[in-house]
Amino acid sequence: MLGIAPRVVLTHLASARVVTAVATRLDHTLDREQTHAAMTWVKERAYRTGRAVIEDDAFADYLAGLTHHHDGGTP
Repeated sequence: MLGIAPRVVLTHLASARVVTAVATRLDHTLDREQTHAAMTWVKERAYRTGRAVIEDDAFADYLAGLTHHHDGGTP
């Protein structure tokens, strides 16, 4: 592969598998409910911004609130 490492990119067409893979890369573990919520957020953000690719920083910020809230803290 010419020394280029593959990278999973989060887009509005991402499956649950892709969403969880990107979340894992960003040091978050999602359960089924969180994965579904994250998929909904990804689609809404892509359509709202008019950009298919979701930036890791934006997704990481979303995940921080999602997983913090799920653990019993306030978002």
